[in-house]
Amino acid sequence: MGRKRIVLINVYYPESGYGDKLNYPPLGVGYFSEYLDEKGVDHDVIDMGLGYSSEDVLSKISSLKPGFVGVSINSLFLDKTDSLIRKIKSAFPDAKVVVGGPHVTT
Repeated sequence: MGRKRIVLINVYYPESGYGDKLNYPPLGVGYFSEYLDEKGVDHDVIDMGLGYSSEDVLSKISSLKPGFVGVSINSLFLDKTDSLIRKIKSAFPDAKVVVGGPHVTT
């Protein structure tokens, strides 16, 4: 059995009231993506800072059919990120969801 595809998600919600103040490049996701590239692991990055909605994310996951979904969590978007993760787990019960990022490491 081959390796399963991984989808990494950088969560960002501009309507949170913080506007573009928190829309910075997802360095952690970027470093992890580079590591996966070096190891030859099939993966994709969805950066919600580029304008993707939660519905866009779910649609993209559906088309990619990953075995693993990694979600970077920022404390300021915790409630909406929790909601997104619940939607992912409900829609894709066979995919393993892993969380990381600034909120998890504080």
